[in-house]
Amino acid sequence: MGFLKKLFSSSQTAVDPLLPNAEAYNKRGCVYAKNGDQDRAIIDFNQAIRLSPRSASVYNNRGSSYAVKGDFNHTFSDFAKAIELDPQYSDVYYSRGTAYANLGEYDHAINDFARHIELEPQAIGAYINRGNCYATKGDIPNALADYSKVIELNPQYATAYKNRGVIYLNNSDNKHAVIDFEKALELGLDTSDEQQVTAVLKKLR
Repeated sequence: MGFLKKLFSSSQTAVDPLLPNAEAYNKRGCVYAKNGDQDRAIIDFNQAIRLSPRSASVYNNRGSSYAVKGDFNHTFSDFAKAIELDPQYSDVYYSRGTAYANLGEYDHAINDFARHIELEPQAIGAYINRGNCYATKGDIPNALADYSKVIELNPQYATAYKNRGVIYLNNSDNKHAVIDFEKALELGLDTSDEQQVTAVLKKLR
């Protein structure tokens, strides 16, 4: 990444006159992050923190960029700082839960997704991710409960039906697996999932 350091060294040492406030740096950093340029994103988040050192959201954003880069020491340090600044900031629990899940630390992930749900009871993403963690751990009742909650909150969420169908299939409940797989296909899955579910249904029918 030496060329990035050279190109953007001035951005690390001086404030861009066209971006005079922390929110502008934060927004531009989010755009960079969304487009996959985590190095530029982190540079802008650094500037935002310099200008507004008590912004939990910026620490969360920078921590998320570090996570994409695989720099988990900085990731968890930033998430902890965001929580210290604002323990009610729900997004950071989701972000940290996702990082823990990606590292295979499912108990920590489940705790963070649960905290996010406490703060945002309609948080579909947290339910489905917590369900995935439960499923990976073999906690079938809680996985089913979370996927079913997602379907209750959004009956059009195809992935929830697909994931719940997999749980049923793995526990020899072919009848309910077929029902969920058919519903998932009806609602629409991405190409890879659609092919896999279609193949499984052919064997079950």
